[in-house]
Amino acid sequence: MSMQRTAQRYRCIPLCYPDNYRWNRNTGRLDELRNTRRTQLSYCQDALDIIEGIKDPICVVSVVGDRRTGKSYIISQLQEPPTDECVFSIASGMRAHTIGIWMSTEVFYRTLDDGTRVAVLLLDTEGLGSIETMGQGDNAIFTLTVLISSVLIYNGIGVAKAEDLQKLRCVGDLASQIQVRSNSGIGGRDADDFYNFFPSFVWLLRDVSLKTKRVKRGKEVEVDVREYIVEEVLTRNTANSEDNDQIREYAEIGSAILTFFPIFEAYKLPPPSVDPDVVENIEDPAHRSDINPKFLALSKQFCDKIRTMMKPKKAWPQVGNITGWQFSQLIKRYIEAISTPGAMPNIESTWDQILKIQLNSEVEKAVSHYEDVMSPMLDYIPFEVSYLNSRHKQVYDEVVKQYREGTANIRNADMVDAAFRQLQDTIAKYSEDGTDVTDGLLYGYFINNRQASDKLCSELAVMILEEQISPLEKRKFKSYAEVEDCIANAIDLYQREAKGPRALPVLNSQLTKGITEFYFTNIENLRKLEGFKPPELTKEETRRLQEHIRALEAEEKIKIQHEQIKQMKENNDRQIALMKENLAKEKEQRRKEQKELIAAHKRQTDVNDARMREFYEERIKHVQQVNEERLKRMESEAQMNEEIRKSEERRQQEQIESLRGKKQRIEQENERRLQEITEKQAKELKQIQEKNAEAEKRNQERYKDRVERIESETQMKEEIRKAEERRQQEQIESLRGKKQRIEQENERRLQEITEKQAKELKQIQEKNAEAEKRNQERYKDRVERIESETQMKEEIRKAEERRQQDQIENLGKEQQRTAEEHGRRIQELANKHEEEFKKVDEECAKREKKAREAKAKEKVFKETEALKWKMGNGAYYHPFL
Repeated sequence: MSMQRTAQRYRCIPLCYPDNYRWNRNTGRLDELRNTRRTQLSYCQDALDIIEGIKDPICVVSVVGDRRTGKSYIISQLQEPPTDECVFSIASGMRAHTIGIWMSTEVFYRTLDDGTRVAVLLLDTEGLGSIETMGQGDNAIFTLTVLISSVLIYNGIGVAKAEDLQKLRCVGDLASQIQVRSNSGIGGRDADDFYNFFPSFVWLLRDVSLKTKRVKRGKEVEVDVREYIVEEVLTRNTANSEDNDQIREYAEIGSAILTFFPIFEAYKLPPPSVDPDVVENIEDPAHRSDINPKFLALSKQFCDKIRTMMKPKKAWPQVGNITGWQFSQLIKRYIEAISTPGAMPNIESTWDQILKIQLNSEVEKAVSHYEDVMSPMLDYIPFEVSYLNSRHKQVYDEVVKQYREGTANIRNADMVDAAFRQLQDTIAKYSEDGTDVTDGLLYGYFINNRQASDKLCSELAVMILEEQISPLEKRKFKSYAEVEDCIANAIDLYQREAKGPRALPVLNSQLTKGITEFYFTNIENLRKLEGFKPPELTKEETRRLQEHIRALEAEEKIKIQHEQIKQMKENNDRQIALMKENLAKEKEQRRKEQKELIAAHKRQTDVNDARMREFYEERIKHVQQVNEERLKRMESEAQMNEEIRKSEERRQQEQIESLRGKKQRIEQENERRLQEITEKQAKELKQIQEKNAEAEKRNQERYKDRVERIESETQMKEEIRKAEERRQQEQIESLRGKKQRIEQENERRLQEITEKQAKELKQIQEKNAEAEKRNQERYKDRVERIESETQMKEEIRKAEERRQQDQIENLGKEQQRTAEEHGRRIQELANKHEEEFKKVDEECAKREKKAREAKAKEKVFKETEALKWKMGNGAYYHPFL
């Protein structure tokens, strides 16, 4: 009922989840457990209850891929009948929304092309590569999904590339994480085993609008998505896989995908929309009109193709379709194997275990049905053996039919036959010749029927002898025929009321014996009746008569001897009781002494423990004080080192500031010198120009009369002036070059000074880092020494506890040996008395036998002689023997 309510309340529930979460049935969510690490997976019993209720073959369609890539939306589109709301919840944001593996509670049914009706389960998985899974969780979830799926959809974003294979490294790891056959080693599995067992693999490319093209015969042509992924991603780097480790890993993953999975298909879908708001709320019916129509059409085509790929899940390649109960057991055992460190899921072994459990369950059901039908018959026992046999055959046929129907889907004939033999032996185990029942439920019914029959017939015989035969001794008969009628009526009554297999044996033994006793006890009176016609006695009848007479005589003697033996046994019992009482008192006294010894030892142990605790506490306090002092010194040293580091940093900063100031001063000095040189050159140029002007003036004054000659010489002067200007320009250029060289020299010197200071600063930092590292190593060594000392103290304390425990166990063993010795002595005394009783019984039996034989001989002789005399050497006839 709880499973049904959960299924009606939520559209999806977790199939398995990490152990740092807890399934809350009231809210339908996984509650995260604080301060708990993720170590393994746990299954959800509510989901398994839903699966166990499925009677048809199961088809599982699951989706895997990176987180936040739309897995929940695409798997929800496969739900039938389709609805506006998604089966699996979708959330916006960067944090992963699906934790573990979730299952749709709305199981729907489809009829495949071959006519098989299957129940379809949809699974949504946690995204690969999330921070929470830390790699190992990815492998666990992916491995479990592969093991339980019929169709596996890998949801990827964008055009597939060789680098995408890194995300599918879980596929390459499957060979080392799954064992198919029980007799195969880690490296000895055949790829055909995976090929026959693994699901169909579908690579779905999301948000791809480009055409998939590849080069063929020198031309770029458009190809389908499957051919593109196979040729360009999975097998492209196979030839060069030996040249690079990364390429080799990609080649191995691609080969694993094509080798392990029987069917490989690939499809692509365009982006649903360019509007982020539509993408974030894609499940909202209000945004359906805003979704890319091409995306909707191709999504429908993709879902139709997935439906054509659906097939029943098989637990083993040679095994038929599995039931819901078998599938739930598979999930349990796979999760246990994946969550166990060092273990790996073994498909063949897991399936064999489930088959054994199912076969045992079918055997138990069959046996329970047999008991439910046959047990009520015990209320009506006893009855004839033929009726019990016929009823057994009828119920056994029903049980066999029920067992065959329950194991019809199990194709392992050896296991089915072995369980059937177990069922046969449980119901009825026969002897080697197959005639007698020696064990089993039927044997118990036979025994109960026999016991009930023996009880009923014995009580009936005693009642008839007491109520109908014994009163005949006091009745007066007119003829012997009346006596015969009374005895015949008694026998008829017994034959009518007696039932079961013990009816005839009790008649021939107990009832006949009582009638015979009555006859021989009253033979003198019976001979006097009219119509007494005893027939002749044969030798066999005479022998039986003599044996009966001897038996009657021996019974009386045996009764007397039994009384004597009973008296002896009572005396011996009293003596044994007295001895046991004395032994019990002695044992109690020793127990008290042992308790006192144990109490004294415990007191001494408590004193020792107290002393040890005081010693350890003092030692621990001393160690803690030493550690605290060491820590204080280390802290002071660290503080001092920190101060030294800070002072060194200040000194380095001051040096850097001084260097900067020195650089500024050098630059100012260079600028000043350059300015002085420039001013000096300007003055010299001005002086030269003044001299030239004065010379020209003097020349003009001096050679005024020679104007014509000067005019002729003007060109020469002009050339001289230009030459002088060029010389001055060269001087200026040389000064500028000198200034530039001075600036370069200053920059070089400044750079050298800066590099030198940087090297010094780096050396200082390295020295500080080495000092810090040495301090950390010294601190780590001190902490390790403290931890080793603490661990050694803990080991000493545990050794002392083990020594005390051994002492207590030795005392307990000594007490047990003492008790066993007392018990052995009592048993020896009891055996001795039993042997003495046995000897007394044997001696009494011998004496009884001798006396019985002597008396019987004497009585038979007298009776025979008397009969011969009375009957004229004839014989009498007893009709009831």
